[in-house]
Amino acid sequence: GTFLFDAVAKFTKALTHAAKHNDVKVRILIGNPASRAVKIRGIEEDIDDSLADRCDMTLKRFKDVDPTNIDIRLHDTSLYTSMFRADDTLIANHHLYGSPASDNPCFIVEADQHPDLWVSYEEAFERVWKLGTPT
Repeated sequence: GTFLFDAVAKFTKALTHAAKHNDVKVRILIGNPASRAVKIRGIEEDIDDSLADRCDMTLKRFKDVDPTNIDIRLHDTSLYTSMFRADDTLIANHHLYGSPASDNPCFIVEADQHPDLWVSYEEAFERVWKLGTPT
């Protein structure tokens, strides 16, 4: 999700403001830059440590975020899909073997239009969330 820092001006500030003023809890999972899964994916994509560097950069960008409404965890799982969810809309960016996320498809899933698929993504996120380590 490093594109969010480039595409949204003062992304962390905007996210913190939205979470605080809308009284919502934001949960963010970031690949652990020191994990084997991130290392392997970097090798598979022929970018070596660049993926770990991106994970580390994301952590640094969030270092001053108020944890009251924003909860950040690191995970060590294999990275198959990046998920971005707001309310009842989810964007799923699937990672095809050996190619970076930016070269892969994104699917928009609406909870009311695809309830079974929605639940599958939600359950996958929750499984990884439970395995995650708070930052």
